[in-house]
Amino acid sequence: MTASILERHFVRGSSLVRSRATAVIAAVAALTTLTACDSGTRTATESYEATETVTTLEVDSGGGDIEVAPAADGTLRITETMRYTGDKPSPRHAVDGGTLTLESGCDDVSGNCGVNYRIEVPAAVAAQLSSGGGDVTLTAPIVALAARTDGGRLAADGVEASAVRATTDGGAIRLRCTTVPGRVDLDSGGGAVTVQLPSGAYAVDASTDGGKASVRVVESSSSHHRVTVRSRGGNVTVEPA
Repeated sequence: MTASILERHFVRGSSLVRSRATAVIAAVAALTTLTACDSGTRTATESYEATETVTTLEVDSGGGDIEVAPAADGTLRITETMRYTGDKPSPRHAVDGGTLTLESGCDDVSGNCGVNYRIEVPAAVAAQLSSGGGDVTLTAPIVALAARTDGGRLAADGVEASAVRATTDGGAIRLRCTTVPGRVDLDSGGGAVTVQLPSGAYAVDASTDGGKASVRVVESSSSHHRVTVRSRGGNVTVEPA
């Protein structure tokens, strides 16, 4: 079952934990830029490092983008770019038991609000990511993935996860696995969904309400490697990596 695989990594459940643990996080640079655009949107950017070992990411960006990339220098670094029209949000971050929790703080302010996160990780991590409307992009090694965006696209390249669960309300999903996954569940409310898989046999359930479904991997209904891919409006493709 998907839940049992994911729970090995995400023991706190499906929602992001509101952790108040003391974080060992060092602020290495902070740059705040207030820019009044025609729309009245302001921006502020801050970067900092996590000095503890992190094995799991839990991120809630409000309406912002989330990017998880490999760290070039072996340091886990977070860059937050806040965009808001009302009060400035106060993003929260904490490390507890190897889990880095990042929260936009947008629930606490009025007006439009979102925080774009760029997270550079030095080693493979499990990731639980949520955005209210931004894109989710992963290029770092991921050992388990649960991701949702209500309005953006999701792209994950080079995923090493045994379990992947990703949902978008309307954006496209593109996933490339470099190791054979145990379970993949992808669901888009209206965009195209493409998953690329390593050589092997898979139990595939691919369907779409408005496009075409194409499966070009070896299928076996008895396989323990299960792939479920759905779209309510776009094409669905399951193909070799």
